Amino acid sequence: MTGYQQALSDAEQMAGFAAAHPSADPRWEGWLSQLEETIARTRGHKLEQQRAAKAWRDAMAKRKELRCYLHDRTLPYLTRAASYRLPELAGKFRRPRSNASYRSFLTQIRRMLRLFDAHAEELKELSQEILQDHRASVRAFEEAYALVATSRRERARASAGLRNSAAKLLRVYWNLEAIYIMELDDFRESLKQWAAQRGPIARREERTKGTLRLIS
Repeated sequence: MTGYQQALSDAEQMAGFAAAHPSADPRWEGWLSQLEETIARTRGHKLEQQRAAKAWRDAMAKRKELRCYLHDRTLPYLTRAASYRLPELAGKFRRPRSNASYRSFLTQIRRMLRLFDAHAEELKELSQEILQDHRASVRAFEEAYALVATSRRERARASAGLRNSAAKLLRVYWNLEAIYIMELDDFRESLKQWAAQRGPIARREERTKGTLRLIS
């Protein structure tokens, strides 16, 4: 269980306890209301953060899938065919390294597409079906690349909202807890006063056991 989940679980237990054990403290009702509202808000932030995290993971998986498709499916044919048709440009028709960063990979495949467009006449005998598939896959990769950045920012924003909400949750939880602790201290004090009024505590030996009893 994460820290946020633990805080939410503790707050839900406190809300249930407080609702079942009303306090005469004038602050009790307001703090309980705040706790219930903050619990609902935290649940919302938690769902939002989970959705954002899933969107980020899905975007990264799609980006990886498209990169592999481009690198292993369309680029091998296109780079070989283009290098054969234009041997003087063979050095420019090369696949990006397998360990290149995503940004570097995107830059290189965009540059290669511009080369294909600039030499469309010389490369007209290339499989147009594969070339069109390559273009569509590059556009999809660009979209996935942008979506990763967008979903990462959204995930960070949702996580910040969850942190802030959980922090408020703990503050209100501690306020309510303090009320019950103070009431418990008052109860203990009343017991002490009652014991003092009843009289001193004396020990009297009875047979082999010592007992404690109140003496009037």
